[in-house]
Amino acid sequence: MTAFQAFIFDLDGTLVDSEALHFEAYHEVIEKYGGTLSREEFIEWWLIKAKGMRWAIESQKLVVDAAVAKLEKAQRFQTFLKEGVSVMPGVKKILDFAKRENISLAVASGSRLEEVDAVLRASGLAEYFPVRFGLDSVKQNKPDPEMFLAAAKQLGVTPDECLVFENTPMGIEAARAAKMKCIAAPSRFTMGVDLSGADVLLRSLNEWTPEILRSRT
Repeated sequence: MTAFQAFIFDLDGTLVDSEALHFEAYHEVIEKYGGTLSREEFIEWWLIKAKGMRWAIESQKLVVDAAVAKLEKAQRFQTFLKEGVSVMPGVKKILDFAKRENISLAVASGSRLEEVDAVLRASGLAEYFPVRFGLDSVKQNKPDPEMFLAAAKQLGVTPDECLVFENTPMGIEAARAAKMKCIAAPSRFTMGVDLSGADVLLRSLNEWTPEILRSRT
């Protein structure tokens, strides 16, 4: 039996291989209004530095209201999502382990809650996660710990009873600030990004085993 009472998961790139859908949606909208967004820029500004659509509009002096651009991005993302999205390797065995061990589960994502719900439904993971937090669920997004602490409170556990699963530096930073242990594994978009701040770093969540939990300090 593990000493952890709750597993808190990031969504995009951790639970589900959905980062490419976000990238394509952002890219199409920014390009529509005369801007540019490369894959490398998306990785650095969105996944590492947590900048959003407003920053892209202002930095490139695009002539569009940020609220309009955000809505168009959300609509494109939902359209792409209908084509299907894959669960990340290793995720199902972790979720099944949690279910067997009566470990509570939550999602804490930098995406809006509407998108969180849609991705979980599309990936077939909705039933695992009654507790969900998104960007619009809290005042401060990652790397602030607010989202993780709110998830722990709703689950009825203390921070030291939580294990966080992440794939970005800002997610790892948020977990550490919340005083929670963190396992990290890179996605296709964060491969090569420094994730060394995690307590355990895997090449893929497919490498995860229950024995990893026994090394908890």
